[in-house]
Amino acid sequence: MKNSTINLAIGGLLLVIFVLLLFLVQVRKTEMAVVTTFGRVRSRAGPGAHLRWPWPIQSIHKFDQRVHNFEGKFEQVFTADGNSLLISVYVGWNVSDATVFLTRFNATAARPKRASKA
Repeated sequence: MKNSTINLAIGGLLLVIFVLLLFLVQVRKTEMAVVTTFGRVRSRAGPGAHLRWPWPIQSIHKFDQRVHNFEGKFEQVFTADGNSLLISVYVGWNVSDATVFLTRFNATAARPKRASKA
């Protein structure tokens, strides 16, 4: 009898944790998130824990706020007078407004991240 009550308590606790994972999303300090409901942008979420509806209703799109760097390879180019130049490309960028970024680059850049995949 005592064993079954402990098993029921552990099963109930696991069920509560699973339900909480469905309705909570954690946004890190270096991220910003956009909440979409049925594909339409509804709100932005800052760092911390936030409540949400499960996946078919709401999706969370997370974007990193840090500066992203891209550095191309060196290329050797010759000018018209025969001088040699070494050229390299260096770019630093970040996402300042996540809603604009999501609406402009939705198909290629943003993929919904479910909170349960932590």
